[in-house]
Amino acid sequence: DQKQKQKQKQKQKQKIKTDSHIFKKLVEKLMKLTSRDKEILQFINAVGWCIAPQIGRRFSMKWWIVYRRMLLLKKAGLVEHLRMSIEYHGVFYLSHQGAKYTDLPPVDGI
Repeated sequence: DQKQKQKQKQKQKQKIKTDSHIFKKLVEKLMKLTSRDKEILQFINAVGWCIAPQIGRRFSMKWWIVYRRMLLLKKAGLVEHLRMSIEYHGVFYLSHQGAKYTDLPPVDGI
């Protein structure tokens, strides 16, 4: 019974690994994830979280391009967006799926 449980856990881990690999390939295929997108994901995870103007300054992008790319990354499930107030910029941070494009683990919380 114990060995069976261990085998099931091992199968689940392997399935999760396979599923995340399939998800990553699907996102790249459907969304055309660019090298700059990957750099943005790495930047966000390196600093933990950021706002759109910081991304724009870091990558020399106009504000509307930043928001368009971030919306696509959000729809792809790679980033999360948290807005505390209408008066301030929302905060972007990586989802667990987005962190798979970086060398660092995902940030647990803000």
